Amino acid sequence: MDFGRVILPTDPGERALMAARNRESGHIADIVWASGLSASVVFGALALLELKRLVRDLCSMQYARVGEDAVAYDSDVSRSGA
Repeated sequence: MDFGRVILPTDPGERALMAARNRESGHIADIVWASGLSASVVFGALALLELKRLVRDLCSMQYARVGEDAVAYDSDVSRSGA
């Protein structure tokens, strides 16, 4: 396992959140509202993104995106993965 690599989001919910988030922090309620996803999907996706070190829980459910800005996160869920 290579711990130096960024693990890109693979789940449609993760991709949608990464496409919508910038490096500014946002409260979980604002992220749910802005993404249009259900709260359960957002909570699950944020937990996985935090494990992948792509977002960080700053405190009091304030999440911020971390990682490389140069990576484009395509939120188009209609494409089939290979």
